[in-house]
Amino acid sequence: MIGIVSTGVAFHHAGLDSSDRHTIETSFLNGQINVICCTSTLAVGVNLPCHLVVIKNTVSWQDGGCKEYADLEMMQMLGRAGRPQFDDSAIGVILTRKERVAHYEKLVSGSDPLESCLHLNLIDHLNAEIGLGTVTDVESAIRWLRGTFFFVRLQRNPTYYKLKEGGNRADEEELLRQICEKDLELLQENDLVTPEPPFKSTELGDAMARYYVKFETMKLFLSLPPKAKMSEILSVIAQADEFRDIRLKPGEKSLYKEINKANGIKFPIKTDINLSAHKITLLIQSELGAVELPSGEQFHKHRLSFQQDKSLVFSHINRIIRCIIDCQLAHGDSVSARHALELSRSLGAKAWDDSVLQLKQIDQIGIVAVRKFASAGITNMEQLEAAEPIRIETILSRNPPFGMKLLARVAEFPKPRVSLKELGKDIKPGKTPQVKFRADIGFVNEKTPLYFQKRQVYVCFLAEISDGRIIDFRRFQ
Repeated sequence: MIGIVSTGVAFHHAGLDSSDRHTIETSFLNGQINVICCTSTLAVGVNLPCHLVVIKNTVSWQDGGCKEYADLEMMQMLGRAGRPQFDDSAIGVILTRKERVAHYEKLVSGSDPLESCLHLNLIDHLNAEIGLGTVTDVESAIRWLRGTFFFVRLQRNPTYYKLKEGGNRADEEELLRQICEKDLELLQENDLVTPEPPFKSTELGDAMARYYVKFETMKLFLSLPPKAKMSEILSVIAQADEFRDIRLKPGEKSLYKEINKANGIKFPIKTDINLSAHKITLLIQSELGAVELPSGEQFHKHRLSFQQDKSLVFSHINRIIRCIIDCQLAHGDSVSARHALELSRSLGAKAWDDSVLQLKQIDQIGIVAVRKFASAGITNMEQLEAAEPIRIETILSRNPPFGMKLLARVAEFPKPRVSLKELGKDIKPGKTPQVKFRADIGFVNEKTPLYFQKRQVYVCFLAEISDGRIIDFRRFQ
């Protein structure tokens, strides 16, 4: 980098240190650098207007192969050309294969119309419309589909949707019927809607719509074995279709092999790490186990992408785990539901629930402070709350009144309580014994915590019997 910057040229990609990237961006805006050779990441999120944009090749490596950039990505990159404060015109150059020239000429001129992709993920929308009561049978599904942009484009450009040129109304009707019947059958096969019309969503279908989960992801959740372990639940989360854009990139394999060896990884991968799902599992566990990026120059270049991928995973993960919980409740599987609830607590706290890392939920307690508390024998919230202010200050090498302020924050941490009372029982020979209980649920906090860390507090109550069946479940605030 140092050798070429002096010529007014620099390069920019995700492997660079964030400070180096910032320096390059600032230098370009200031006019100290005239040319930047970069990856497509610079086209997103960073405002660097320029006079000339050259896109060299229109494909990128995706899902194990070279794929064409989406039209919106191309327009985003071309949109960097133009500096209103300096120019009244700009230049965009696209270098592509000969067979793609006509496509990009239409794209740039605005003569290439936008096409619908509703038919590619119609099943997700059909499930939601059945839940809303809009679609109750094949005929109502066709009527609903006729009111969409997909139907407008189907009439205007039938060949794009694999309908023969010059097809008549009957052909359109038949295509719509085939699409709807196929997807409705898939929803029925997976117990997401009722078997016969008028169709209604099952509990599973409601969960899929409620949490905006994709159909392919939902099939994974439904494939979980009875009494699923936490590791099995984590495995299906990592395979979710919502994470399809997160790939194990070239050069990352050694990084995740090192992470897999860390103490904070509760469920290490026992096979060769070569799948995107392996990477996602380790991204999740690295956050819950406070695993730091391995030292070494070969790993340092992956720091930014590691944080970005982890952030993307956690932007989806809470709704995904809640969907899994609701699926297991619908199946009446208390063991799987309990394990999913325990994992949900860890994901919400971004720390393994049964580890000393739970202390990180308190403001001003980071990983260094957690280690100091652990060395002093304080490994959970109860022990921290029972500690004297002066002891806390001694452990963390802080001055008063740090200990008092920290304990005040610990006092705000939600501490639920539950008590059970037998109200009566009916045990007769030849009949199933019946026992009535009353569960009293509340908080031991002086004041009921409605919010913690700016998030609303809610409680899940699960009652089960020893054979793994659910007696009762409530989720309330």
